[in-house]
Amino acid sequence: MARCCSACAAALVLIFASFSLVQSQEPAEYATYRSNLASMLVPGADATVGQALGDALTGWEYTLPLEFVRKGQAYMGPSTRLRRVMSDLMAGKPVSVTVLGGSISTGAVASRKQASTDPNDLWSLVRIYMQKNLDDSISFSNNARSATRSYITSLCLEKFLDDTSDLVFVEFIANDGSEMDLSYTDNQKARFFERFLRNILKKPRAPAVVMMQVRSRRRHGVGLGSQQ
Repeated sequence: MARCCSACAAALVLIFASFSLVQSQEPAEYATYRSNLASMLVPGADATVGQALGDALTGWEYTLPLEFVRKGQAYMGPSTRLRRVMSDLMAGKPVSVTVLGGSISTGAVASRKQASTDPNDLWSLVRIYMQKNLDDSISFSNNARSATRSYITSLCLEKFLDDTSDLVFVEFIANDGSEMDLSYTDNQKARFFERFLRNILKKPRAPAVVMMQVRSRRRHGVGLGSQQ
């Protein structure tokens, strides 16, 4: 069971990893990957992963070799909480998702950020994709704020994150990274960020936390969202 949910969680991460890339011919290795994944049974449901995920698994075309995608995942951790969330999603249980972050997560310079019709910011696209391909009842809240560092969100966490969240995406790469503290000892920023993450993890529903790094389309600097 754990292996099944871990594979499903990995599939979701791979989808997000390839989300912003221009599609081209898919590497052949993914055919074997999908076949093995699709045949696994979903814990608590009379279905396979392939039946539960449907087009979310079979309809997406990956652009990077599997090895490259895996190298982009710095640390997966035990994935216990993420496996639980994926298991709940495939079993049709209600799941609540929250995004915490800065300008990138609000949509920044996206031309239709968080619009009610045809939005084009990153997290609106992720929300639409998840609700369409996984479960349309997924609750999705984007509580990111522009020009906000993680320690500010941490101090007011109850304003940004309620007690019902099952999955929390965290993105502060631009705002926290603008003034990095590279010291190995007494690194205050690292302490603040660790405290921030621990406060999220202590929430009543023991949410899964996914730390996001955002790829830039520009040669230098951090990309601030789609302008298309």
